[in-house]
Amino acid sequence: MNKVRYDHLLPILLLLFLTGCQTAFAVESTPTPTPTVTPLPSPTPNPADVVAHIEATWRDIDSLARPHLEEGIECEACHLEGVLAAERPSNATCLDCHQTTISELYAITNSNGTQVHPAAHLETEDCSTCHRGHKHIADPCNSCH
Repeated sequence: MNKVRYDHLLPILLLLFLTGCQTAFAVESTPTPTPTVTPLPSPTPNPADVVAHIEATWRDIDSLARPHLEEGIECEACHLEGVLAAERPSNATCLDCHQTTISELYAITNSNGTQVHPAAHLETEDCSTCHRGHKHIADPCNSCH
């Protein structure tokens, strides 16, 4: 029986491997799945840092808080649970302070005769939905509609 020698194939296989032709002889392997990385949620800001930021910048932002603070009204007048609770003032808080009622707000119209506070909104929305305390909203109607 003759022995088959493969010595002469070694330089050819080496040449194929080095020139990139090894894929013709490669055994197909299962690709390793790329691990997915779930991003960490953005950190919740520290309420004290938020308050410090508002105290430092309220003069620069044309927001609802500015005229209140300019009149010397303390944050706690609107934020009954304390400024760190970060709750929006209730309609009752706004109406009590401004000494008005929902009925009186219905009657307010702008120079075009358009009702400023639509009845549907007064029944379903908080005052702070449109009258944002710490953000400037030039036209609250267009921010939603």
